[in-house]
Amino acid sequence: MYVNFVLDNEDESPKTKFHAAWDRSIIEDRLGTNDVIIAKQLLRERKSQIAAAKSAAAATLTDVAGSVRAWIDEAHALAVTQLYEKLVPAVSKLETAPVAADCHDAAPVFKTAVWMIDQTPTDRAFDLIESQLVKAGARLAALLNVIAQ
Repeated sequence: MYVNFVLDNEDESPKTKFHAAWDRSIIEDRLGTNDVIIAKQLLRERKSQIAAAKSAAAATLTDVAGSVRAWIDEAHALAVTQLYEKLVPAVSKLETAPVAADCHDAAPVFKTAVWMIDQTPTDRAFDLIESQLVKAGARLAALLNVIAQ
């Protein structure tokens, strides 16, 4: 799936893979490229969320495989309702189906079409991106603690 960003009335960005845009481009645009600085900023700005995420993650890890599956399902549901929903033109109804990591078996429309993301939904989604980064870090820490015991 490819997207172009349209920021205000400026020219379009180069065509970018959707996940690369959300996983890297938007973060780098807002927070920079230094992982240490990004981590420190998130730690400073999201202390209460980090504590809650760590507690929630630790509490759910009685079933590691089930917890990881639930985390994946939660992230997918957020992507469908908060990210895909904002694309122009509208994305047709998404169905959950197993897809290979390289997406070679994804629906053809997601391999060839290009969607546009404008500035407003990107700004609103950034809070979601930061929140998911915090959850991912807390969940990884909890998982590593379980493995280490």
